Amino acid sequence: MYRILVAIDGSEHSRRAVEYAARRAKEAPCRIDLLHVEKPVMAWEIGPVSPIEPVAAARAAESRELLDAGAGRFDQATEVEKHAVRGEPAATILEQAHKLGADEIVIGSHGRRPLGAALLGSIAYKVLHDALVAVVVVR
Repeated sequence: MYRILVAIDGSEHSRRAVEYAARRAKEAPCRIDLLHVEKPVMAWEIGPVSPIEPVAAARAAESRELLDAGAGRFDQATEVEKHAVRGEPAATILEQAHKLGADEIVIGSHGRRPLGAALLGSIAYKVLHDALVAVVVVR
């Protein structure tokens, strides 16, 4: 079965990517993998006396909320798997697409031009450039 990985981050752009994938899933049977990449916890977020656990727990809760909301956009007939993985977003999206056997990646974009994207490190631009499967960039 055709498999689509949809990268989400809670932005309006990723919401549109989910809506695009939901329309595709209604048109033709496919399996959806929703992916939220949690950025690694940074030392400055923890503070000198704070433990890492509360920050990690908050991030995990945010991932669950984003993934549940995204999964709710698909009809009952569509098989949806939810994945929360920690790492650098673009590299992690590409790794997960390979690991899951995705045929296509759907990702939202803020619409920056290529030069601006390169300078600002656009995740969508990096995924588009390095992917070995089809990539749909939704604005």
